[in-house]
Amino acid sequence: MINMTDSFFQTRMHPDDIPLTAVSTLFGLYEWLVMPMGLQNALAIHQRQVAVTLCEHIGKICHIYLDNIVIWSNTMEEHHQNVHTILNALCDA
Repeated sequence: MINMTDSFFQTRMHPDDIPLTAVSTLFGLYEWLVMPMGLQNALAIHQRQVAVTLCEHIGKICHIYLDNIVIWSNTMEEHHQNVHTILNALCDA
């Protein structure tokens, strides 16, 4: 299983939505340029992006759930190839 812990921070916010993420601090306002995990639709947006990226592999060598990718295989050699395939697809995206 691959846990994409920080993958939310790979998704850029739409420029029109950046002011909506403002947080007031002692040092002024802080605005997120990338998607923080606490937004209401963050999980759905992230899962959709991963599903689109891995659509040709889902159900064949992997499944996704939120920020996890489960990869399966019959042999260790096949598993090495499947993990490599998934990682390449993620890198290309």
